[in-house]
Amino acid sequence: MAWLQAYRTARYDEAPHAWAGRVRPLVTASLAAFYSRSQEGGAGAAWAQRVAARCDSAVEMPTAVVPAEAPRTKNVVIVQVVATLRTRCAVGGIGGGNSGTVSAGTEAVAATLKMQRGPDGLWRVAAREF
Repeated sequence: MAWLQAYRTARYDEAPHAWAGRVRPLVTASLAAFYSRSQEGGAGAAWAQRVAARCDSAVEMPTAVVPAEAPRTKNVVIVQVVATLRTRCAVGGIGGGNSGTVSAGTEAVAATLKMQRGPDGLWRVAAREF
């Protein structure tokens, strides 16, 4: 799913809040405004380590499903998305270690999204429910 890829992808050579710009075309105007406000904070303690280790994270094998029991209307539906997030670092990984090697770590990522059909007929993320 494009939202999950845009939201969770992180590159050490981008701004820490670059994800907000990537998801903007995929979300409603109100969610985009909420995300823009979230950029006002700092990068977080681990960002400097991510940059120093030159770490990139990418979403792999994203899958989306509309659960049969999920509430829905003609213009709103709940979607569950899951994927694997793989992080690779060029310099030993976050926290140091074998300089000059490539380290990798993976984690499962998931979200429950409220999707809303816009006046243009396109579906966009209106909220992250979980």
